[in-house]
Amino acid sequence: MSFILNSCKKDDEVPIQIAPCGIDFNTTAHYMAIGDEFSSGLFITPTEAWPQHIVDFIEDQGIGVSEFVILGDIGATTEEISDLFENSMDSECKNLVTIMAGASDQLSGVSASEFQLAFEELLAQAIGITDDADKVICVTIPDYSIAPGLPPSAGTPDEVKLEIEAFNQIISQKAESLGARIADIYPISESAYQILYVPEDSLHADADQHSIWANVISAQVLQSLD
Repeated sequence: MSFILNSCKKDDEVPIQIAPCGIDFNTTAHYMAIGDEFSSGLFITPTEAWPQHIVDFIEDQGIGVSEFVILGDIGATTEEISDLFENSMDSECKNLVTIMAGASDQLSGVSASEFQLAFEELLAQAIGITDDADKVICVTIPDYSIAPGLPPSAGTPDEVKLEIEAFNQIISQKAESLGARIADIYPISESAYQILYVPEDSLHADADQHSIWANVISAQVLQSLD
């Protein structure tokens, strides 16, 4: 299997060539979860993080999960995740991909314009390893602006909230323009983050909030299975 992804941009667009996966999603799933620790979880076990809930959900539908790969790193920006993708041996044909990126960008001071370019590239890479952009699900950034452990370097709660909303608008717009799905966990996180965060840093979501996110994301997975 091979695919071509032209990362050269013209008129702010990234050309995409879809890989001929040839995977029957009715019988087996090859799933890649892309993101930073807001995806893989921090201070919780891997089985408590929302991607594992998605694996369990798929299996509950009677579909075997032949492959489950998590691609990303703690504190990784979207550009860094894109670089990991480029060099990963696991970045081969998949028929389900979730992307949850951008929180580490905001916390690291990456601008909205820089995030937009990096996210567009990462999304194009993800779509390039599927048969169908409809099998790529972009998850919005949760509203951690009210978390007690919000680092002062990220900005005031009001500033952080506005930046998260701006990043989420980019995520939604890019997903829609390229035909990917959107799982919007932001609204439910606004209330969940009042109490559902890990005590270790009072910033990252706890296992209960990951479970809530999984319920939102699984609705998009279910539609992607059809």
